[in-house]
Amino acid sequence: MGNNYFIEDTALLIGLISMPDNKKSESFFNDKIKEHLSDNYKKGRNDYNINNRSGETVDDLLYNPIGFKTFGDYDLAVFSLIDDISYPHRIFHSHKSLMEPENSGNKESSNDSYDYQVITCINTYKGKDAYEGPQKHKLSDLFNPPSKKFDKYPYLSISKAKITNYFLMGNGIIFSDLVKNKLYALCEEYNKGEEKPIEIIVLDSLGSEELVIVSFSKNLSSLIQFVHEARCLQLESLRTVNEDQYNEIISNKLDIFSLDEKINWKETHVFSAMNSIGGYRIDLVENKVSEYDFLPQSFSDPDNSVYIEFVWDIKPGHAKKFYENLRQKGRPYKLNFEEVDSDPLRLYNSAWRYKLPVPDETDHVTVTGFINQIEFLRKFDSEHSHTRRLRMKVYLKNESGILSFLQPVNEFDEINHPKPKLYKGRLVFSPSILIGLRKNFNKANISKLLRERVMKMYNNYNSCISDPMYFSSFTDLVGFMITLASESLDYCKGDYQSSIDFNEWMNVCVESFEQAYFNRFHQSTRINEIPEFNIEWNGGIQQILSSLDCAFKELSDKTYKTHYYQKFVYVSGYERVRVSENTLRINMLYVTYPELFATSIYKEVFNFLGRESLRKDYAPEALTKFRDPNYPSFLKECIERQAGYDMGNSVHKFLLSKIDREHINTFIADFLSYNYGYACDYDLFSHSYWKHLLQTSMFYDRCGQLDHKMFVSFLTRMLFVFIITSKEAEETEEAEEAEESYEMKFRFTPENTAISDLWMRYYNDVLIFVKCLCTILRWHKFKSTFYDLINVLKEEELTNENLQLMKDRINLSQRKNIPDDIVSVLYEVKIKKDVGLIIEKFKQNRIHEYKDGDNASYFVTSLSRAFLKYMYELDMENITLEKGKSISHVLERDEEGKPKLEDMEGCFSNILSDPHGGLFCINSSIQKKSLSARIVYYRSLYHFCMKRKNKNISELADRMDDLREKIQS
Repeated sequence: MGNNYFIEDTALLIGLISMPDNKKSESFFNDKIKEHLSDNYKKGRNDYNINNRSGETVDDLLYNPIGFKTFGDYDLAVFSLIDDISYPHRIFHSHKSLMEPENSGNKESSNDSYDYQVITCINTYKGKDAYEGPQKHKLSDLFNPPSKKFDKYPYLSISKAKITNYFLMGNGIIFSDLVKNKLYALCEEYNKGEEKPIEIIVLDSLGSEELVIVSFSKNLSSLIQFVHEARCLQLESLRTVNEDQYNEIISNKLDIFSLDEKINWKETHVFSAMNSIGGYRIDLVENKVSEYDFLPQSFSDPDNSVYIEFVWDIKPGHAKKFYENLRQKGRPYKLNFEEVDSDPLRLYNSAWRYKLPVPDETDHVTVTGFINQIEFLRKFDSEHSHTRRLRMKVYLKNESGILSFLQPVNEFDEINHPKPKLYKGRLVFSPSILIGLRKNFNKANISKLLRERVMKMYNNYNSCISDPMYFSSFTDLVGFMITLASESLDYCKGDYQSSIDFNEWMNVCVESFEQAYFNRFHQSTRINEIPEFNIEWNGGIQQILSSLDCAFKELSDKTYKTHYYQKFVYVSGYERVRVSENTLRINMLYVTYPELFATSIYKEVFNFLGRESLRKDYAPEALTKFRDPNYPSFLKECIERQAGYDMGNSVHKFLLSKIDREHINTFIADFLSYNYGYACDYDLFSHSYWKHLLQTSMFYDRCGQLDHKMFVSFLTRMLFVFIITSKEAEETEEAEEAEESYEMKFRFTPENTAISDLWMRYYNDVLIFVKCLCTILRWHKFKSTFYDLINVLKEEELTNENLQLMKDRINLSQRKNIPDDIVSVLYEVKIKKDVGLIIEKFKQNRIHEYKDGDNASYFVTSLSRAFLKYMYELDMENITLEKGKSISHVLERDEEGKPKLEDMEGCFSNILSDPHGGLFCINSSIQKKSLSARIVYYRSLYHFCMKRKNKNISELADRMDDLREKIQS
């Protein structure tokens, strides 16, 4: 039985903003964020909603931001409910002044800018119809009256929490769920009285920190105390929530770690890091407190002393002038400078500190008055005449001491609250390894420039893999680093590779590592105070990236059996996806639209099968023929002798010229992807492949037309798969009928009306060429050769029950006695059933859980195929096609590049390929369903990834030991 984890069909965007100087918070929020960012985006969504004429628009709660003033390095916190995961990655900063003409009258400088960070959150919960246990909150509750949390509480905190990976690996979202329940239980402890000062919602992040805790409160003291207790949670405290789940987590703990024997590991912290920022409603600044009768008239309570510390970094020689201005202008706000006056030496310090006590119930200071004091201090010297920057912190002083939002966990009591430490001897490159590597580089006369880059690469890796907060993400790179070191040693000891080739190979490896390294720590706690600076995306994507990386690794392991761990996935700004011996380079669209990843992953994995499989015992001997350097020339000669080939036909000449080893490998990869990844579902295969091609902008010309050569090449691949996998008929009459069936299926019904002109112009010529090609390849046993190979992959994923069924029907003592299609038939029956069950989970917004003992590659395959099939259903939902008709799956754009959908209802599917790149949904209800499906895919892979890492690390540690022995020898 699974745990029945479900997700919501919306996500939460949290933006942290440092406003430009001399900007009022509310006017800045309304103008820059609400109007010119959210409202404009929402209007565009409604304008391009194909169903808008029937009254369907984007939900009012969506893209309707709410703002809070904050304490800390940022001035504003913005909350917005969203239904598109790509929105925070591509749009957050408003460039209003850049879009206006120079004579618009706007006096704002075009250079007016602000720093920001973006956090994207999703909500995972247990139960189908209602939240079980304490998880009672939905994202819509934050915005939807009467439960609207933002209206009920004036103060909040946002806490990004990094879960200790020591327990997360091996358990995945099961551990996250237990931690969530403990946080909700802790909140209930605070609400035992009548007042109930605290309310929280615990969300899942997609970045470096696994959880985001949004806490609402009626006073700051309760808020600070709750955050403090949440920081200090120990593993043992989780037992009280669910002892069975607790014991399961303990049994799956990661054994690669070692703790001091004097320390009880059950006392380790639940969180290895937590960064919190507090805030208050933005409209309190504008003297609107009277509008909210429920607001308390104080910030604190008599039992706790709360104060806000303002710290200005003073320019040299400006301290005295700064203080004089502060005293003079601060008089109307009744600020207390007695402590400052008694310490004249403070006038010569490089930083100026002022502690503002928070009034309690015994003081006669209103909330409005206190807010005005805060606003004066935070805006004082906003032009930076005397200061460089202002920092703010909130403190609480009570019996426990001084508590702060920003105080790190291990500063409280490191002895009683230990952190798990990585046993460095297993995954870290020890000095002996690095010294040995450097010595061998010196012996082989490797350039100093390259040598230092490589050594710095290993040093950076060691730094992150040793950090309890980062090792989970960086375990993705362990195998690559080991393999790189091993192959470098082989080069240094031999002379089989030229120095130029080795330098080029190593430079590519270092550059790939550099990008992957950057992917995995961008926007994490290591650079927490630095604003967004990544050009490809906003916020973190570490969890998604590790999940996609794990899927790629598992399918590679399934196919090649060796060098599995050396491969890794990274995100770059290049549009074209590239797979190499060690890496899979994807672009950001594969993260925001993971169906693109699911579409191409099999082809990318199989791209190297022709070369790699020669090393395997199970590889068919005939496969060597298709990798023979002379085979492309031989194949061309055979095609030229075919009756249908026309040497005067430009299409035939073009397609013949493209045949080389790489092109043959593409045919092999497509054939295997169709049979294995798509389980011979041609409609799904064709739909997914065409959608992927048509969103690749580099395949279009400047006029927005699909390049005809690219179209011809792609149509060749599609028809090749269809024809080569069709049943070969022995009788002439049956052969003619089979030929007519595939000709009629496609000739007058293009896959997509957006390519109708190209289709009608080139289809017949391409078809004739492909038939010539397939005829030759059938003579060369192409189909049976690769069926034999693919059946080995499929057979490994069949259960014992399936295999017993096979034994009842055929003799398995020798593989040659197995009919060609028996394994495929059984596999297709199995995966069709399983995919159907997984699709139902997608429809229910339910996570598909990986369980110990499940076949890893089959899990990835069945999940990805179900995801693609469900997205196909969404794309065609409520679309009625007449027989022999087709519709467009491509977004049309006008001369200015704007979407063009007027008077085209019924002519488009729901989710269109955007010629500029990515996908474009024109149906609001489908948009929410597609977001849900993508999140289910993310979270299912993430749980799978974290469960698998526990086992895989032990194997990596063994490989590190082997490398150490190799160095010493």
